Parts: sequence; C-alpha cells; structure tokens
Amino acid sequence: TIIHVAVVFLALPPYYADRAVVGSSGAVAGVIGLYAVRFHRQVVNFAGLILPVLLLVMAWLLINLGLGILILYREDVFSISIKYVSYWSHLGGTAFGVGVALLFNMALKGEREYLLEEARRNDTQGNLLDAAQNYETLLKYDPSNALAHAELARVWAALDEPEQSVPLFKAAIELYIAQGNEEAALRTAKTMRAYWPDTAFDE
Repeated sequence: TIIHVAVVFLALPPYYADRAVVGSSGAVAGVIGLYAVRFHRQVVNFAGLILPVLLLVMAWLLINLGLGILILYREDVFSISIKYVSYWSHLGGTAFGVGVALLFNMALKGEREYLLEEARRNDTQGNLLDAAQNYETLLKYDPSNALAHAELARVWAALDEPEQSVPLFKAAIELYIAQGNEEAALRTAKTMRAYWPDTAFDE
C-alpha cells in the first residue's frame, strides 16, 4: 500500500489519483514473495510444463511491473480495462514477502530440504555417489545435522568405504547424544556395528 500511495503521489495517474484501494491482493503477493524464497528449488506443473517456481514468480512480477507502468498513462490495453487493480501494491507486497523470508533465513531452510530430498531420491534410485554429494553439500550448510552425518555414513558404508563411513557414524552418534536423542544415537550405533562390527567406540 505504501508503494501504491507513493506512486499515486509521484505520478498522479488520472484514474488512481481519486480512487480508494480495497482488497487483499497485496498481502497475497507478500505470500508469493515469501514462497519464492522459501521454496526456491520447487517446480510446478503449469499447463503441462514443468517450470521452476522462481521463473513463474519472475514472469508474474514483470507482468505486474508492465501493467503498473501502463496504468500511469492509460486505463485499458487492447480494449481490456486494467484500471481496477493496484499493481504497485502487488510489487510492494512481493518485496515485503521476500524481505521477511530473507530476514528469517528461509532460503537456507529451503535449500536444506531440497538437498535432503535429492539425497534420498538418489539413494533410493541407487545413485549412491550422487546421494553422498547431496549429503556432503547439506553438511556444508548444516554441519550439526546428525541425520545427514548418519545417512552419509550409511551411503559410504554401502560403497564399502570404511575410512569415510566410520568417522561420520561416530560424529552422528555424538551429535545425537548432545541433542538428547539417545534412541537415534543407539540406532545409529547399531547400524555402524552392522556394517563395521570390529569398530571400537571412542571413550
């Protein structure tokens, strides 16, 4: 709304200058901006095409920007009225949503979820080296992620790489204990024993 009012005062478009603004589309645009940051890796099925969410949001923003500029000079395009929508509220709302998402570090949360999903998908499909790469990248973003340590350890164990696997198992166990999750620590220890029965635990 602030963006809309600023544009009205600066440009004084003939239609907007004397009209009230009512509606929630600016707030909905805020949710779109937040979604674009939080789920930036997502894809959607749009009319049969698999497209990245970010591409659709960018297209939506460009359309709103174009119409927002047009409304400053005319009330219709190709005989289609464009005067009943506050496009500048959409742009301001989206910017606000993006700002809030960045403030709360939601892009990182989305990246972590994506990497975990990709790792599990590659693991299920038997692409163990790709899964290992996904887990390693996840650990760069989230080094205290006990689950990622445990899963990466299991992947390296499946690849028969004890030097890679054992330290990760032990790190996962320590992290689980530090987090108070003794059940997960015990489960991880049993998994390590199943792969490497002669491994000794550090005191």
